Amino acid sequence: MPKVYSYIRVSTEEQAASGLGLASQERRARAYYDYMITLDEYKDFEWGGVYEESGVSAYTVAFVSRPKGGELNAILEKGDHVVFLRLDRAFRSVKDFLATNEMWELRGVNAHFLDLGVDMSTANGRLTLHILASVAQWESDVKSERTKAGLAERKLRNRKYCRHAPYGFTYKGNKRTAVPNPDEMVIMRYIVHLRDHEELSWKKIDNRLEVVLAGRENRKQHMEWDRRWKWQACQRAYKAWKRLTSHADWRKNPQPSFGSGL
Repeated sequence: MPKVYSYIRVSTEEQAASGLGLASQERRARAYYDYMITLDEYKDFEWGGVYEESGVSAYTVAFVSRPKGGELNAILEKGDHVVFLRLDRAFRSVKDFLATNEMWELRGVNAHFLDLGVDMSTANGRLTLHILASVAQWESDVKSERTKAGLAERKLRNRKYCRHAPYGFTYKGNKRTAVPNPDEMVIMRYIVHLRDHEELSWKKIDNRLEVVLAGRENRKQHMEWDRRWKWQACQRAYKAWKRLTSHADWRKNPQPSFGSGL
């Protein structure tokens, strides 16, 4: 006999711990099931239960890869229905929505999205949701283009365009103008030297740099997890330096004059 399931989700650990939103979502899902079985086409359907997803982001984790989403997907059979309170409780990615929906259509599984009043078992419901998903993707793409254009303009004007100043620079003044940071550029050049001319791995560069900095600053070496220049930061600084300079003088004089103990 076909069953009706509900999937509810809160995305943050804080919400999950407090239970904020889950109880309300479950009540609304059960109320919708009670309404469904008053209709002739659903009168013989059974309640399959609620699958609660706590502290999982729909942005980064596909529906079938989430613990409860995957568990629900595994037990669905032909003719079953899944009730979602909101589209964003199930999917934040249009790609994830389209892939999951196509798979469920092939398996004969139907979905209901209460905030949109959409029943995917009908042709009109499928058309409506595909249009809404396409519009949502378009809005996301337009927003991304605007953001990138704005950041590019601020970067061109040497103004703040991210939370942290770019490698080799520091923010200064009320307008947060980026100005060169000579000390950091010395470190960046040293990282490039270690990588290109001593051919060290990022891990060894991390360790070598910490030894040098500890000696220059007259302090104990920091543990790996507590370092300002972890190997990931060294890698990003290396790429930033490559973007900043053509290295014309670097090729002529590969051994840099580090100064200040470097």
